Amino acid sequence: MHSLIMDLSARYHIQLEKAGGRLILDLKAEYSQTLVDRIHIQNALQNIIENAIKYNPAPLQLRIRTSNRERYLQIELADDGTGIAPEHQKKIFEKFYRIPTGDLHNVKGFGLGLSYVKHIIEAHEGLLTLESAEGKGSTFIIQLPFSKEAQKVPENLTVNV
Repeated sequence: MHSLIMDLSARYHIQLEKAGGRLILDLKAEYSQTLVDRIHIQNALQNIIENAIKYNPAPLQLRIRTSNRERYLQIELADDGTGIAPEHQKKIFEKFYRIPTGDLHNVKGFGLGLSYVKHIIEAHEGLLTLESAEGKGSTFIIQLPFSKEAQKVPENLTVNV
């Protein structure tokens, strides 16, 4: 996963810097191999990154952090943008849901992206959660099971970083 994240960050690093923002990688997971469909996981991560860029004013700081949590690789994508109001947080993963903006339609979309992300993460037996506060930004947390064969992870591994 670390190589996939580094490949993605190379795509968005320059775009964020041109707008005065930053992309920070904090890849600390000791075990980062997972058994995933690379294309779908890449698309899911891309969707979250592109939403952060689309829906937040520049300059935006985006941090991608990895860590190990019990039997999972945890990936956090955090931005310092506008955040998401509590009443919208559970609904944003529903198909076709878009946060209402009144008559303002400055961002195009169909409300399918985060529904797709959730579907892909769950299809990989993973978990997707959101932590967000208005005016303080959002953190999307993805947990994907370790690839035990590739990592030879001990059965009793519990790592809390």
